[in-house]
Amino acid sequence: MSLQKTVTVTQAVFDTIPGRGVSKDPEYYKSQVIAMIAQLGASEYGVSKGDIIFSLSIAVADGSKRDVYFRIRPVLIQVRKKKGSAYVNEPRPDTSWYLLWKLLETKIAAIKVGIVEVQHEMMQYIQITDHRGEPVVFSEVMDMLIQNERLNNIAALEAPR
Repeated sequence: MSLQKTVTVTQAVFDTIPGRGVSKDPEYYKSQVIAMIAQLGASEYGVSKGDIIFSLSIAVADGSKRDVYFRIRPVLIQVRKKKGSAYVNEPRPDTSWYLLWKLLETKIAAIKVGIVEVQHEMMQYIQITDHRGEPVVFSEVMDMLIQNERLNNIAALEAPR
C-alpha cells in the first residue's frame, strides 16, 4: 500500500484516537470506502497509485450536469515507539484506512440527507485541469490564490468551453 502522506504520532496520542485497536486488514476498510463511493452514485471509481479516484455528476448553474473528478489521497499514520535506545516508526495502515472510512461515512451521510452538497463537503478532493491539461486538486489552487493574494481573480478558474 503506497499511502502518499505520512503522519507520525506518539504512542500517547495514538492511544487516544478512534480505530487504534482495529483488527481487520486495511483492505477491508479500503473496500468499505469504495463501497460508500459507489453508493453515493459515482460513475467511475477505483484506486490508482494508492489514491482513491472517482467521478460524480454534479448539477451546474445552467441546469445541466457535469462530471467532477475527485481524488482522495489517504494518509498513513505511524506510531513513534522507543525500542531500546532508538526510536522506530510503526506504520498503522489499518487505523489509517479505518479513520478515512469513518470520516467519509459521516460526510456521505450528510450529503445523502441533503445537509450539504457533495461539492461543498468534498471540496478538498475536487480536481480541475490546469492549462497543460494536468489534474490539480482544487484546494491546492485555492491555497495558491490565497498565498499570492489573488483570491479576487477566482472567476479565472472557469474552464474554457
